[in-house]
Amino acid sequence: MSGYEDRITYVVRRAFDLASSGEYQDFVSIQEAIVDEGFDEVVPWLGRPGVMESLAEICVISRWVKEAA
Repeated sequence: MSGYEDRITYVVRRAFDLASSGEYQDFVSIQEAIVDEGFDEVVPWLGRPGVMESLAEICVISRWVKEAA
């Protein structure tokens, strides 16, 4: 795997971990966190069909679960 592919893999896993944490409001807040971590060149990949929607849905569910606990 190339360095860029490794970065994509990391960012995708990181984005889903952030979404699952219940700490992030939406897709945009996850994008901002990823950029803050220095992965701005990979962020456009998260906008691919299905990825953005999945992250947004996980954010909503995770926040709901966290608030209900």
